[in-house]
Amino acid sequence: MFIVYKRQNGIDYARVCVSRWKNGTSRQQTVHNLGRVIDRERSIYKNRERGIFTYDLASDSFGIPEDDFVLNGTNISRKEKLIVNFGDAWFIDQFIKKEGLDPIIQPIDCDNPDSLFSMILYYVLESAGNSHAQDWYENSYARFLYPRADLASQRVSELLQQIGSEENWRRFFKAYILWLDHLGIDYRRIIIDSTGLPNSIHFPLTAVSSHNGKISNEVRLIFVVEEEIGLPVFMRYVQGSIIDISTLVQTLRELEKYAVEPDLALVDAGYYSEKNVNYLKDNGVEFVCRVQSNRITYKKAIEENRPLLERPENLVQYNNRLLYIKKSYAEISSKYKGWIYVCKDIAREAIEEDKLLNRNDLGQLSKEEIYDELAVDGIFVMVSTNELSKEEILPVYYTRQEVEQTFDVAKNDASLLPLRIQSEENLRGHLLLVFIATAIRKLIEKTLNDPSTKGMPKKGRKLNTGSLLQNLGYQHAKVFADEIIPQEANSKANLGYRVFGIESPLSISLGNPSGKKIGNYSL
Repeated sequence: MFIVYKRQNGIDYARVCVSRWKNGTSRQQTVHNLGRVIDRERSIYKNRERGIFTYDLASDSFGIPEDDFVLNGTNISRKEKLIVNFGDAWFIDQFIKKEGLDPIIQPIDCDNPDSLFSMILYYVLESAGNSHAQDWYENSYARFLYPRADLASQRVSELLQQIGSEENWRRFFKAYILWLDHLGIDYRRIIIDSTGLPNSIHFPLTAVSSHNGKISNEVRLIFVVEEEIGLPVFMRYVQGSIIDISTLVQTLRELEKYAVEPDLALVDAGYYSEKNVNYLKDNGVEFVCRVQSNRITYKKAIEENRPLLERPENLVQYNNRLLYIKKSYAEISSKYKGWIYVCKDIAREAIEEDKLLNRNDLGQLSKEEIYDELAVDGIFVMVSTNELSKEEILPVYYTRQEVEQTFDVAKNDASLLPLRIQSEENLRGHLLLVFIATAIRKLIEKTLNDPSTKGMPKKGRKLNTGSLLQNLGYQHAKVFADEIIPQEANSKANLGYRVFGIESPLSISLGNPSGKKIGNYSL
């Protein structure tokens, strides 16, 4: 291979070629269009696809210019912004350092760590697709924090593939679990649940799923979160057609590889089975679980407890709901006994009766069929291997709503959806960024929701994560040749700085005491 240079309109362009013989004549065939020549001696080029990059002919490889490379001439690069969004990127970068997350992220192996950290900030702060990452970066203080980042769409795809290796996945979770230990997070009490990730692009993990009556092409994502605040502990993914009931044992086995040995698991009805009950008990894991209506445990519990359910001593108030709850001790598998709770939600019974009355085929049902449906309206069954009072069972079980809130953060705030993934490595890379961003937002939420947090107002509307980051984003900064001068933050942003012990600097030096021109900036 060889490089061909061509001058056009006073500008040098380059391409990598090979010679091919065709019909007895040697012809040049282009392998790479390098684009505009920025520095011929240092092999630095620029094109639309890669931005500014280096190319080594001997190894046929692309790279990033050295740190001392400074681009001169306003007609070469896109005109840079003189005012950038400052507060949000500054805050998250400082938060990562303050919480000690740096040592967890740094072991993730990739060619461009600046791109990795920039994408973490992007996933925390933006919910737009990755195709918008470069535009965000150019308008954000992130490009001064991580000046070597390249967030062009193709480069982001390459980054996801690199960080999505199985080695990086394991390296990250090993470091993350150690960090949870250091932080004092109790991950022995966990919640396990799954959610579907619709993906219209065909690849092996995308499959037809019928989950809770909804049919879609999707990948199935399993989240493990700790019980107290819903901080994510671990995640894994399976093909969309795999049902929840068959994933619990493998999820727990993978957790064992990271020395996570839970004492208590809160799981949804989709995980209840003879095999799963026995595995949990065999391994010393207590659990609380709702039971599906097609299970033998459910049918026996209804048969034995329904006649004595609606009695005054079984009436329980939970929040704004009234329920009848009957507790009994019985077999929950062929090997083990546990506590069974037959519950009847009075408000839910009325809703289900109304649905029955509005069914189109009501006239075709026999009286016996109508009676059987009315008999179980509002009724559900739960199982616990620890004895809990009738007043305790619902608050404990509904703690699992924490995982639903974690899913909401991941989907709505941390760029989990929409999913446009074509390879398993890219999926893992994307999910790794989602996991880190979700953990960061949940940690911020924990501090803002903690009544003991110093500096929070005692009265009035409290700050939430979304409002805090939005108001921090309103704080801009002006860029000069030798320094960046942040502008004044508003009251909510200042409250966030104060609560988290992060300072907004008066100015930030760009390390340019000689007044040398930086990029397109000059005083």
